[in-house]
Order: sequence, then structure tokens, then C-alpha cells
Amino acid sequence: FWRMSTCILLLLVVAVSSAAADAATVVEHDDKNDEAPRSQPPRHRQCSLYLAPSFTSSPDRIQPGVYAGRRYEASEPIGLGPELAVQLLDLDAHTGRNLREGQGQPDLDYFAAMAQVLWTPDSTMAKYETDEHSGGPGRTFTAIPGVGMLGNFHPALINADWDENATLFRTVMGDGAGAGDGAGEIAMGRVHPGRGGVTTYYNVTVAATVTIPVGMEIFLNFGQDWSDKALEANPMATREDYDQADRSMDKAIEFFERHAEELPEETKERMYGFLVKDVIDLIAPDKKIADILRSLLPESHAGLREFKESGGGSLQHKNPTAFRDVSWLEANGRCLDNVVPGPSTVPYAGRGAFAARSMEEGDVVLPVPLMLIGHRKELDMYDLIQKKMDAATEEQEENGYDDGATQTILFRRNGTTAEPTSSQLLLNYCFGHAESNLLLYPFGSGFNFINHRPTGDGANARVVWSDRSHGMHNPDWLELDPDELSDERHRYSGLMFDVVATKKIEEGDEVFIDYGDDWQAEWDRHVERVKSADLEAGSWEPTALELNTLYHQYTAGAGYAKPFKTANELKDEPYPERVTTACIRPGSWNGAAMRLCDVVERIDVKDEEGSSEMKYKYSVNIRLETEMAEYKTAVDLPHESVHFVDKPYASDQSRSMSPFPPFRHHISIPDDILPSAWKAKKADDEDKNV
Repeated sequence: FWRMSTCILLLLVVAVSSAAADAATVVEHDDKNDEAPRSQPPRHRQCSLYLAPSFTSSPDRIQPGVYAGRRYEASEPIGLGPELAVQLLDLDAHTGRNLREGQGQPDLDYFAAMAQVLWTPDSTMAKYETDEHSGGPGRTFTAIPGVGMLGNFHPALINADWDENATLFRTVMGDGAGAGDGAGEIAMGRVHPGRGGVTTYYNVTVAATVTIPVGMEIFLNFGQDWSDKALEANPMATREDYDQADRSMDKAIEFFERHAEELPEETKERMYGFLVKDVIDLIAPDKKIADILRSLLPESHAGLREFKESGGGSLQHKNPTAFRDVSWLEANGRCLDNVVPGPSTVPYAGRGAFAARSMEEGDVVLPVPLMLIGHRKELDMYDLIQKKMDAATEEQEENGYDDGATQTILFRRNGTTAEPTSSQLLLNYCFGHAESNLLLYPFGSGFNFINHRPTGDGANARVVWSDRSHGMHNPDWLELDPDELSDERHRYSGLMFDVVATKKIEEGDEVFIDYGDDWQAEWDRHVERVKSADLEAGSWEPTALELNTLYHQYTAGAGYAKPFKTANELKDEPYPERVTTACIRPGSWNGAAMRLCDVVERIDVKDEEGSSEMKYKYSVNIRLETEMAEYKTAVDLPHESVHFVDKPYASDQSRSMSPFPPFRHHISIPDDILPSAWKAKKADDEDKNV
């Protein structure tokens, strides 16, 4: 009796400590909808991923979440295809947020909502876009739509993380976006209008870290700092706690089954009832926590095994809000896998979105949750200079600058009088309008692959405001002006488009929307500028992506196409000026582990005697990023451990390496759905001096 009591008591103590996690409010949408939900396309297979209200939502703030529509095994990619990522460079410097008090700080933090869902560049192998890695003043933030921005955080329920290996080994495809010629060959330095206008960070993949049952919400690993802060602010059970509870539950099940014939049923029920009711009341901090805990456990000891197995084998799976059945997801959510990415049929467009199933006119192709950027000037870029500062302001200390220490910080060259020279690449992926200063970043899965065709000339879908049946769209926001939308009450994703089919779309068709007449006119002007530059093929230096594709080409029977050069070989035949090499140890395929390196020695390796298949190993000097002049030697690194990276500010999206300004223009919000309250008032715009 006491052995069993001790085991179950341990289970209950662990479960009580998780009450804060389990107490999350169940959010249901209002049944009194202004309009009926839009039709969903018929599916010949189950939807693999749903967008629906997250269990982290509160009654006054419904947060989008992503739910598994089928079972995902550990290490399996989530969704039907990888996403792309967009890098934002030196955001604080370009927006003026790092200026001292009184030197042009914006009146409103127009970027606050968006900033909450940005990632560090390590997750997409983009740490060398700026000089941050070497202690320089630059800084990179990464926007990753899809699961990367829709996935929420819960320290006890983390079930997914980045598969950075997929991004690291991405290659140029013959799609016009990189250097491919359409026939699989790598045309180094090919000049075309799309250069710098589409991101080269694709194949960004989220994978399951544990088995994810059908209906479970996807929770991403935000890093140890996030976990520590969350637990400090709101103590709750961790995954380790749940694992311990599961072991205790197994012992309780074992005890009851072992003594099934020895103890009368009435005695078993009294023992179980005493532990579930009286012991929980004694150890729980309050009645609410005790009631929540009891709600997770079965009413009878006889149901323990079924209870465990029905929850996927873990107590944490019994959380009634972290799991939804498919019927609830169908009624309250939207399917996210109606399109899959692939090389676009549009020249220079990069990737495209292709129908994963047939859809009729009026069907919802994709839901598009939107993140507000309160003023388009938040994406303006300026000429920057470096300045040393003797001490940091209080605000800068909060952002990581040391008080009293000398800091090198980036500033606009002409301060508040500076004129923008370009825009962040993210502008190309945002919705905007010529009559409004607001921008909307669409961060739903798959949307950023949808390319442009004019209405009546290829467009087979359009964007409309979503209905409110799912609760993730707030129509009343459309009546608010930009300043009201930028205050703290609206710093979350509360708006949503639906991409709706305007004609029948067959499975495999590329999906297009009309980006607007303004976008088309600017693109036509850009193409003419590129033509007038009269650049020859090869006049654009090869990028790191192009070189990686070439150097990591592997053919069975022949091996790798090209070996990396040693330092001595580079004296006679250097790499392009814009690139350098970086290394990752085998098994550590993540951006944080990548370090700049120089190949000292190359060893030619053949798998077996007489084989013509060539592989290579290298001895390298790894540059210590805390002190770039110091090195650490590593030996016997395989060929796949060495990669090219673009030097800071030398990638395609950086104007510093471009023979012509990269294309920049927003996707136009259709005139007929632009809220009148969002239209810019010229006098107000001048007064803001953003």
C-alpha cells in the first residue's frame, strides 16, 4: 500500500507544480458570426497541418497556433514543404532606435508586434550577414513565416525545433532565382532582375523533436533563455517533470494490475480516491489548482492504463487545450497544406506555390495571418557609420550594452536629416498601399511563395479579409487608424487575409495573385534599369550559395565535384572577394556552431582501393570569434563540414555588392478592401517625423 501511495504521491506533486500550465483558458470563438465561414476545398487526404486558435490564447487576445493534422514522428519535417526566411539588417540603426534620447527616437514603436516573433540568424545559417559574429556593431534579425512564426512556446510542451541541416545544405535550383540555367547547371554570376529581390534563405525546415500525436499544438524551442524567463515568471512543470510523472504513473498502473486479485475493488477505489482527492487538497497551493489537477486524472484506478495510452503515453498529452480533435480543427481552423513550394514557372521569381489538391472557385487556398508594421519607414535603410560611445543610455543597457564601457554603435550618417537609400528586403514580402503608411507582413505557411500574375492574365486567386468564424481576425481593427493599431493593445496578430480561388485550380497548378498595378509598373521600370546597365554574364560575382552548390555536388562513383582550396592554392587562385569559408564539426549542423575557417591541408580520400570516387578531408584553422586574430586547429574534417559564406554586407540582398539597386516594392492591398481609416493624412505624416 505505502509503496503504491508513494509512487502516486510523486505523480500528484509533479502534476500540481504544472497547474499554471494546465490552467490555460480554453478559447472558443463567438458563434454569432457576421458571416458564414468560407468553404474549404474537399480533401482526398487528411490535412496535415491546421491554423487554429492557440491554447496560449486568452479571452481578449486570440493567438494563432499550428496543430498537427496527422501523427508526426521524431525528426520528421512538419508540414508539406520548407519555408523561406528573410533577413533584416541593422534594424535598430536604420530605424533610429539606438540614437540617444532627444536625437530622433520615434514617437511610437511601430515595429513592436513584429519584433516579438523574429529569430536570431543562427536558425537559418545567416550569422555572417552582418559583422555581429565577430563583435562588430551589426545585427541581424530573421523573419521566418509558417511554423517559425506561428508556432508558440511552452517550456513543458516543446515538440519541434529547427532542422538547420536542411538550410545549410540548400542548393541553387534551375529556377531563375539563383544561378541555374533551367537545365541543372550552375551559371556563376548570372545577372538578372531578381538578384537581391528574393531571399536566398530557403529550405528552412521545422522538424518534430518527439512524436506528435494528431491534434497536438506545435510548440517550438525558443531557447534556454526563453525557458528560464518563462519559468521564473510563471512556475510550471517542465518536460522532465512530466517524464518523472509518467514513470510514477507506470508504477501505479503496475501496482494495481499486480494486486488486481488480492485487494477488493472497494479498497482499491478508496485508496485511489484518498490519493486523488485528499492528498491533492493537502499539497495543492489552492483549490483552483487542485481542481485543475483532478480534471486531468481518470475517475477510477481502473481507467489508468487506458488514460495513459489514450494520451499518447504521457500525462502532458492530457492537457485538454493543447490537444484538439480533428472535428474541432475543421470547425475552428484553416488547413495550411493546400499548397506546396517548388521552383516557380515565373522567370526570376524564385520559388512558387503549387496546389496540393484541386480547389473550386471560392475555396480558401490559404489563411494568411498578418503582422502589423505601423509605418513603412520602419523598413527604410540609410547610409550608416560607426561611432564609439563612452557610456550607454539606460535604454541601451536594457538592450545589452554595458554601462561605462566603450561601445562601437552604428548610426545614420546624417542623423535625423538622413534620406533613405534603400529598403529592407522584407518590404517585398509585405502588403501595403500607395495611400497608406501601414504595412502588413503575411506570416502564414506557404503564402510567401505565391507569385504575381495580373488579374485576367494568369491570376487564379485573390486576397480578401477573412471571416471571423475562427476568432483570429478582428474586423473592428479595420476601423482604427494606424496610431491606434500601433498601441500596446494591438501588438499581436489580430488580422487575417484569406487567399481565395477565383477559378478552378487543379492539383499541381501554380497559384498566383495580382500584386497590383503599382507593383507591376515598378517591376517593369526595374527590368529596364537592369537592361540599361548593360551587364555581361559573369559580371556579378558568384555568391556563397552558388559556390556551395558547385563544391558540394556529389555524384556516386565520382565523388565531390571540386575540393576546397588550401591557403597556398588561394595565393594563385583566390576565391571571389565577396565570400570566405566557414566550418562546422560533423554532427553539429547548426548555425551557432559554425565558425570562419581557413583550409591548411587537404587529404584526398578514396573509399576503397581502385575506386574513382573522390572524397576529401581537411585540416583547418578555425578563427575564434571572440578574437578574430587567434586560431584553433581542427583536423580530419570531412568535405561536408566546409562551406562558403558571404562576407558581412556582401550577400545579394545587400546593395553594397549590387551593380544595380535590388528591386524593392510592397504587394498592393486591393483598392476595394483598403480600410478608409488606414489612408495616410499628409499633415499628420509630416508632424510625426518618424
